[in-house]
Formats: sequence, structure tokens, C-alpha cells
Amino acid sequence: MAQQQIREYSYVVGAVCPLTGEVFPLTASYLDTGVMNIFLDQVAKYYQAYQVVIFMDKAGWHRAKGLILPTNIHIEYLPPYSPELNPAEQLWKYLREHWTCNGSAHSLEKLEDIVVAGLNYLIKNPEIVKSFSNYSWINNAELCN
Repeated sequence: MAQQQIREYSYVVGAVCPLTGEVFPLTASYLDTGVMNIFLDQVAKYYQAYQVVIFMDKAGWHRAKGLILPTNIHIEYLPPYSPELNPAEQLWKYLREHWTCNGSAHSLEKLEDIVVAGLNYLIKNPEIVKSFSNYSWINNAELCN
């Protein structure tokens, strides 16, 4: 007897600071340009005293015409097919390897709880974040306008 599979999704948008180990996540039930705008606005407000550079891939919602960049946020796009260069990608890899692997979440809500617990753990342990995200090229990067 065939059974219909139903898929549910949950998203986390996040930024990491490789130099300090800070993690700034936002969970959402969907992901589009509007959610990216909320995320960028929240990052800009939290780090209002700083000029923030965010490295991103070229996903549609990262480059959409409707994307609103706050004045203290600067986007640098990484080359295609290079997730190993993106510090935030290593965050997701860490969560998969240490929090969601070898487990069984019987609901989307339970999985979200596990991911949030992992994010909270990393927020409280910035040395771990630095260990997987502080690439030498970031320390030596010079940004051009």
C-alpha cells in the first residue's frame, strides 16, 4: 500500500562573526526576499554601531530587486559553488553534525526545538564558532567599493 509523503519546512537565516564567534540567527516558516529584509534590518539594528559585511551566495532572495540594504550592511557575494568559503555554511554543517544527526524528530516542531537548542549552545560558546568559521582569508580580506 502506497503512502503519500508530506514534507514540512522550516528555515534559519543566520550570520556568524568569525572574529568574535557571535551567531545571529532568525528562524522562519518560509524564506523569501521579505524574510531576508527582516533579517538584514535586525542585524543592522543589533550592530548599529558597526559597518557589517555579510558574505552570501547568490541565492535568489540574496540578490532580489526588492532587497533593502540598511546603510551599515554591505554584501559581498561568494563565487558560485563555493559553500566551503562561507562561514555561515559551516554553522549549518556544525548543527547537522552535532545536533540533528543520528536522531529522530517526530515532528517539525521537535526538529525546530533541537535546532534552536543548538543555536543557543553556539551563541553561548563563541570559541566553537570561531574554530569552524575563522578562515585566514577573512582575516586578510580587504574590501573595495
